[in-house]
Amino acid sequence: MDPLFVSVAAALAGKAAGNLYDIVRKRLKGDPNAAKQLEVVTSGQATPTDLDDLARTLEYIAQRDDGFRTALNAEVSRHVESSANGEDSVTNTVGGDVSGKVVQARDVEGGVHF
Repeated sequence: MDPLFVSVAAALAGKAAGNLYDIVRKRLKGDPNAAKQLEVVTSGQATPTDLDDLARTLEYIAQRDDGFRTALNAEVSRHVESSANGEDSVTNTVGGDVSGKVVQARDVEGGVHF
C-alpha cells in the first residue's frame, strides 16, 4: 500500500488533518461505505484495521481519480512543509508494519506508561 494513504488515514484519525479532511470528505460524499469508513476513523475509536480499510479505499479511489490524488499530495506536502518550517515544530512519523501502541508527542513531563 502506498504510504501516502496510510499517512492520510493516520492524520484523519489524529485530527491533524487541516484541509485534508475536507478534501477527503467531499470526495467520499457519494460513496456511503467510504463515508462510513471516514466517520469511523475520525470518531476517535478507530482500530488499526479501520485505518487500513480507509487507506485502501483512498488508494483505490486515487488510482481512478488523478485530481483526487493530486489534491491529497498537494495538501500533504503543504502540511509537511509548514510543519517543518515552524520554529517549535515537531514531526512524528510512523511507518512500515507497526503493531502495538504508539505515542506521538512533543513535550512530555513525567514519562509515558501503557
